[in-house]
Amino acid sequence: MAGRGTPRGPTYPLAEIQRLFERDQWVAKRGASRRAVELQYTRYDICDCILGIEPDDFHKTMSDCRNPDLWQDVYRARYEHGEHLDELYVKLQISQRGTAVLISFKLWGSPE
Repeated sequence: MAGRGTPRGPTYPLAEIQRLFERDQWVAKRGASRRAVELQYTRYDICDCILGIEPDDFHKTMSDCRNPDLWQDVYRARYEHGEHLDELYVKLQISQRGTAVLISFKLWGSPE
């Protein structure tokens, strides 16, 4: 699937990413996990957030800075977490093994 992205749309079908999350066939990069814990998101919350993403939430496709042949899709997700609505920067990829990868998970506008 690598390399199919264009600046105009997502590289990976959102439905496929969501299917992988629903089947618990996903991993989170260390930084994404750390940020999720800081935001008090559980694994269930993360999955629920990803399942709630809509195609119109797509923000951009970008290449991986370490491997420009790999593409990553960024979404601006909104998720009711506790008593407030979080606006999140969510960066996703499907690995060459077919697993969904959560690369970034943070509040929209917060630094890396």
